[in-house]
Amino acid sequence: MYIHGKLYNLEGFDHPGGEEILKLCNNEPDSTALFESYHAFCNMDKIKSIMKKYEVNETTPKKSLFKFDNDGFYNTCLKRVQNYVKKDTKASISWFITVLFSWALFIYCQYQLLFGLNTILKVCCGLLSGLSLVFLGYNVLHDGSHYAISKYPIVNNCCSKLIQSLLLWNHTLWTYHHCIRHHQYTGMVQYDPDLINTNPFLRKSELIKPKPMEFSKKYINYKLLFINILLPGTLFGQSMLYHLNWVRKGHLWKMSLPKEFGKIDDIIQYVLSVLFVFIQIYYGGFYFYLHIVGANIGYFIGSSPDHDMYDTHKQVSKNNGILMDWGELQVRHSGNFFNTDTIPHILFTKLMGGINYQIEHHLFPTLSSHRLAEIAPIVKEVCIEFNIPYVCINSPKKLFREICKTYEEVHN
Repeated sequence: MYIHGKLYNLEGFDHPGGEEILKLCNNEPDSTALFESYHAFCNMDKIKSIMKKYEVNETTPKKSLFKFDNDGFYNTCLKRVQNYVKKDTKASISWFITVLFSWALFIYCQYQLLFGLNTILKVCCGLLSGLSLVFLGYNVLHDGSHYAISKYPIVNNCCSKLIQSLLLWNHTLWTYHHCIRHHQYTGMVQYDPDLINTNPFLRKSELIKPKPMEFSKKYINYKLLFINILLPGTLFGQSMLYHLNWVRKGHLWKMSLPKEFGKIDDIIQYVLSVLFVFIQIYYGGFYFYLHIVGANIGYFIGSSPDHDMYDTHKQVSKNNGILMDWGELQVRHSGNFFNTDTIPHILFTKLMGGINYQIEHHLFPTLSSHRLAEIAPIVKEVCIEFNIPYVCINSPKKLFREICKTYEEVHN
């Protein structure tokens, strides 16, 4: 594993954060960003002294893909955020309240979907069932996979795996796809899988070659909604690609199938997923499709603005291949939305696990999603000092227009 240009052999190292992330990073070209961002609130001096024992001497150090200068943007931002949050970085009371509410809503909607007699209520609960599962996804799965719920790896992993099963995803695949590849190389065409995860129908950058099946520019906003919500949908489509392409063919979005995939934990997740689908189809029938649509809607609303707004899209084209501060790269290639102090935006932030504070999440992935809004003013202040654009759109109409503008510019 390469960190700051040095090679480390961590086999046999009893990693406090668990062995999973170490094994999934084994073949990465540069793990510096993960090392820095996932230890942002740890005793780094102690960690670095331990790391010296595992360093492999090489004649020529490997050049890092990113900068982490002490007086650079990321470390300046980190010091100020550390002073603010202290050591209280994991799940808060508001997180537990939100998760309990989401579970209650999901269970109620599932009961009505599967056993209810009122058609209108079943339709509403079908959509709400999927949406409430997305609430759990963003709060439990997302925070869990980023080690942001608890300091104990088993708690984080179990939380993630349970919701992954209900969403028909997989923890191992998601962790490698999202936590390692997307978070480390955000906006880098050669490495970030999320720049090509809408292929072959939608293209996110002119740096990516078009596919024969690519949609034309005409009515692109309607096509965007159709493919992301109705068929197959952002969330369900990812599930299909995980299992039908990645597992079956061994590769997806420039990623090989992780060697760690296929162990007993993955098998248990498959069993839970199959059982969930069987119950949904047997008792719910058509209403299960409404559950999928509700989940697609929630996931699309939460994920699409994060990196696909027009201003961030232009940064991807402008900065690819340029060596820069890793934190600056994250800010330039991410965008926030619905960040006001109004009640609707505050509720959105809680229910959607702070996904609308994407910039802060990318800089500090192990910080509880319910604390991201608190540190946003600090991050924004440092961005101004370093003359880095901080993208945030609070109007739903403008937000959708900016996303469509990205695809309109790229597509013919």
